[in-house]
Amino acid sequence: MPANIVYFADQWDNKWRRRQQIALRISRLPEVEKLFYVELPLSLTSFTKLIFGKADKESTQRWERVFKKGFSFDIGRITIITPFSFLPFFTPKALRSLNAILVAKSIISKLPKGFKPDIYWSSLPFDALWLKYFNNYKLIYDCSEQFSEFSNWDDIRQSIIEWDENLTKAADQVFVQTDHLRNIKAQFNKNITVIPNAVDENVFSFTAGDVSDTLKGIPRPILGYVGSINYRLDVDLIKNIATARPDWSIVLVGNNSLDAQTDWPKNVYFTPGMAYKEMPGIIASFDVCLLPHLSNKLVDSESPIKLFDYMATGKPIVSQSLAGVRPYVEYVYLAENKDQFIDAVEKALKEDNATKMKRKEFGLTQTWDNRVNQIKGYL
Repeated sequence: MPANIVYFADQWDNKWRRRQQIALRISRLPEVEKLFYVELPLSLTSFTKLIFGKADKESTQRWERVFKKGFSFDIGRITIITPFSFLPFFTPKALRSLNAILVAKSIISKLPKGFKPDIYWSSLPFDALWLKYFNNYKLIYDCSEQFSEFSNWDDIRQSIIEWDENLTKAADQVFVQTDHLRNIKAQFNKNITVIPNAVDENVFSFTAGDVSDTLKGIPRPILGYVGSINYRLDVDLIKNIATARPDWSIVLVGNNSLDAQTDWPKNVYFTPGMAYKEMPGIIASFDVCLLPHLSNKLVDSESPIKLFDYMATGKPIVSQSLAGVRPYVEYVYLAENKDQFIDAVEKALKEDNATKMKRKEFGLTQTWDNRVNQIKGYL
């Protein structure tokens, strides 16, 4: 019989990443009857902030959606559930058990009466808080990164480690993005499979002429990056390359959360983040695509989605030697330091069309549909 799945993840209509892409495609499988997509909770505290105009953009958008559609609504074979809690999501440790009970009850109240899922799918360590209030299920843990390494979770870091380990131990199947993360998880569970990220082929099916007007006027060659501009980036590397080669333009496309006082060379340009559907045109406007990430415990646990987006355009790619990128060395120029990075860009700028086409053909095989075809055997 087709399986019913409760799928714990983050906000459904947030920027689409791995969790939403996989959930949508799993819901379409003939092996699946129904998928209930459970977001992180909204709290009474966030509602109070909304009333007084103090809520952040994400909470405001979610509350506006709740007012319009309710705490649950259907999209095809998916039901989106937004749990509610009277307490803030990150409560003091003494109140977490009470908060978890409230969240679990909120989830159960939005599931069909007497409903017993076949599979609980967890994709965030916080799920360990309320999963213990459910029973008789198969547990799949899609651990997308080394969550304990996020710099903005210092106050709950030890709890994150415990929740993550508990989920890993309890899971019937664990998915990870890289071999690096599989090696870390192997001490807790033997049933671990690497499922890298992928490209949305529906968005990246475009012709070579579909370039963006956004970068007009910027001198070429253009070395481009798309994604969050934050602590993952090797700022010193980018500055050093820009200084060493003032004839190159480096364009960073995305929401910028770095220190506004950072002193950037004049040939480094910033463009605000944009809708995913606009990414193919932006990337097609680059001469070389960049992955200038720092190599650390967090980044080495990740499989960068932008790598697959880049490959699907065929554009040459230069990257730091990252764990999630090294398996694709046939299609990426890897560098260990500034000098190697500059040499790699020089080679990339001279790349022939046959090499670009080979990369594009391979990139368009690395799709979310193909990833879910790997996953379905574990459902």
